[in-house]
Amino acid sequence: MVSREVDIRNAKLMGGIGAILEIAGGFIPYLGSVLLLAGLVLELLALKKISDETGKPTIYKDFFASVIFAAIWSIFYSLSIIIEVFGSIPYMLRGSPSKGFEALHSLVFIIFGLIALGGLPIGAYFLRRSFNTTAEVTGEASFKTAATLIFYGAIFLIILVGGLLIFIGKIAEIVAFFSLPDRLEVSTS
Repeated sequence: MVSREVDIRNAKLMGGIGAILEIAGGFIPYLGSVLLLAGLVLELLALKKISDETGKPTIYKDFFASVIFAAIWSIFYSLSIIIEVFGSIPYMLRGSPSKGFEALHSLVFIIFGLIALGGLPIGAYFLRRSFNTTAEVTGEASFKTAATLIFYGAIFLIILVGGLLIFIGKIAEIVAFFSLPDRLEVSTS
């Protein structure tokens, strides 16, 4: 078995800055979604670099899958809110809408809400797989901590404590990226 040293300094910086931008995006109105997207792209690039340098394609593939499921969650969550808001307009205009409309409105809202609730934990599962593999390859245990907090945060988001767990997990993710060494010893066969 041959060992080689790889430079992951850029991945360390891109991942750490990307994670910071993701958190900042949640608190800054209007510009927040741009920061969040920029942070996500930086994290994707960082994990792609680590994945390529270590020969572990699952690091990037699992993280990319988590991004897809998070996007699905975001879309369906937004749609369920839009459906709820626009579904309430007939109540405001005419008093009581027809029973058929009310039933359809409720059914669509419930279906989209359930898809949204399912998408986030599935995405967090793939993120957990990606970060656990990253922790194994790099030796940085903070990735496992971040993965666990974000995963359980996604599951418990429905009872609000999950939001706090996700936030703490994102902070652990920042620590994990910035704790990575500049150079990493990788075994190749």
